[in-house]
Amino acid sequence: MKHLWLVLIVLGAFAVRVYGFDFPRYHWDENTNMDSVLYASYNRLALPTYVHGSFFQYTILAWWSAYFILSGTVPTTQNLLLAFFRDAQLLMVARLFLVSIGTLTVVATYLLGKRLYNAPVGLLAAF
Repeated sequence: MKHLWLVLIVLGAFAVRVYGFDFPRYHWDENTNMDSVLYASYNRLALPTYVHGSFFQYTILAWWSAYFILSGTVPTTQNLLLAFFRDAQLLMVARLFLVSIGTLTVVATYLLGKRLYNAPVGLLAAF
């Protein structure tokens, strides 16, 4: 029964994170992250701000570079900007990563609550 509740909570968290997936281009709270990624691609990986840490920005930049290499395009800032504003594929890769990480934090919260206290506390924390 506990596993069913956990699955429902994780599915609910996923639905909340993915809601509005095609919202104009990206959500308002992702502005800082996307701008930082574009800035870092031009400024030798230097980020202008560390408001949300650097893991997300550098991971997205690595994913986008891999995408360019696999598609036969040189991963330069100019190509990144052209692709970023021409189609939404690069943005969707970033958003999908963000949704996945956000959903996995619910599972991590459950596991932490369960380990420190018990399964009901873990479920409550995950919710």
